[in-house]
Order: sequence, then C-alpha cells, then structure tokens
Amino acid sequence: MHEDDVGDAVFDVHVSSFRSGRSAGGLRSCDATPAIRNILHVARSAPGPSIDLPPRAGVWAIYCMPIPRSAPGVDRSLLRDDVFRRLRDAIVDGTFLPGEQLKDVDLAEWLGVSRTPVREALLRLGASGLVVAVPGRSTTVSAIDPKAVRDARDVVAAMHVLVARETAGNLSDAEVARMREANGRFARAVGAGDTAAALDADDELHSVPVSSLGNHAIESVLDQFGPVVRRSERDRFAADGPASIERHERLIQLLTDGDAEGAAELTFEIWHSLPSENGTPAG
Repeated sequence: MHEDDVGDAVFDVHVSSFRSGRSAGGLRSCDATPAIRNILHVARSAPGPSIDLPPRAGVWAIYCMPIPRSAPGVDRSLLRDDVFRRLRDAIVDGTFLPGEQLKDVDLAEWLGVSRTPVREALLRLGASGLVVAVPGRSTTVSAIDPKAVRDARDVVAAMHVLVARETAGNLSDAEVARMREANGRFARAVGAGDTAAALDADDELHSVPVSSLGNHAIESVLDQFGPVVRRSERDRFAADGPASIERHERLIQLLTDGDAEGAAELTFEIWHSLPSENGTPAG
C-alpha cells in the first residue's frame, strides 16, 4: 500500500464498519492507539515507495477517534463550581462565622459530595481571603479585615465603573427591566428587614450590566473579590437601605439614557458608600 493511500483506506474501512453497526474488528475503546500511532508514523515517514500495514490497522486507528474522553469533565466542573458557591454563600450570610474551623470531611457530608471538590473550593476561598488555611493543620473562616475589605472594594468598584461606562446606552429593554425588577425586590426586602434577600437582589441588579458586557476578565475579578465586599455589605443595608434604593433607580436611568460618565460616577459612589471600620462611609 502506498503511503498516499493510507488515509483513503482507513476512511473506507471506518465508514463500512460504521454503516454495518459492528464494533470494528471486535475492538473496544482505544486499546490499540499507541501501537497504531507508531504504525501511522512509520507509514508517513518510510523512505520507500510503499508499506504494508497489519490487517485492520486502519480500523483500529479511526475506531478510536470518536470516543468522547472529555465528556465526564463537564459534570465535575459544574460540581466544583456549585460546591464553591455553596460554601462561599454560607460564609457571606454568616452560617459559618469568623474563626470557625472548616473540616472537609464534615463539609463533604453536609453537601453530599466527595472531599475533593470541597478541598478545591476551600483553596479558591483562600485566594479570595474568605478562609485562612494553615498547611497540615486547619482551615478557618477569616475575620473581617477592614483593610482587606477596602482593598477588595476598590478593585470591585473599578470593575463596576468600567462596566457602567461600557454598557451605558447599550442595555436592552429586557436587561433594563431585569434591573428595575431586582431593585423592586431589593426595596421590599429592605422594608421587611430581610438582609439576605436584599443582598441577593442587589447582587442580581449589578450583575445585569456585567453579564451584558461579557468581559470574562472582569467577571473573574468580581468572582474572586466580590464575596469579600458582600460579607461587609450586610451592615450597610441595615442602616442605608433606603438610600441604596434611590441610588439604584438613578443608576438604571443613567444607563438607560446613555450617560456613561454620570453612570460611572454614581457607580463609584455606590461602591464607596460601604462603611469603614469606624462605621463612617469609606472613601
């Protein structure tokens, strides 16, 4: 067989096997892949005008190619993200208090998963500053460090300011409606004294322009540092809820009107209205 005919021969055998519905040569999975790769390499690099391939070699090579080796990884990735969000939210909402020790065995049992995604989630939470891990010892929920909150707030504010500038005048009617609906739920939650619901509504409101922009770098930064800021927001909404409602309405209007600079300035004000360590607005 000439080396130029290898591809055609392999293709023909693969098609005939596929149409017949039989497993090619009785093989399964990719048992012969390493050997076949060597065979094809020799076929392509041999100096002579022709080369003989072992029987069914082409079937082995092509039969292995369609196997979706990466499919299970999608589920594992979703599981890791879900475990991370569950643990993050439990820290933000106060289920796990500062100083509390987090044991991966207990967390895995609580979430109904193995210890591996829990350990991965704890590493991500450590990168965000929500937990403190001592190698070989324990992992605990971090204390709310005013400087760490200010640093995270400055980064988060900068990201949202950029988003406001880029999305002003570019939001769809449906996106504007989602922001107004979220602020309505925010107002009802503030009136009812439901801080958790207020935080959820506030998060959804600000996520609309972020999602609309579709800048994955910004989304990654907010995913890392947003929870640090959000944990400190609980105190603000207890005392500053009505003012936040009004600021939200102004922001939505500025974005709708296409006032990029006005929206950016108000966004800066919103994120820098968080209380500092002495209870006064940070700034």
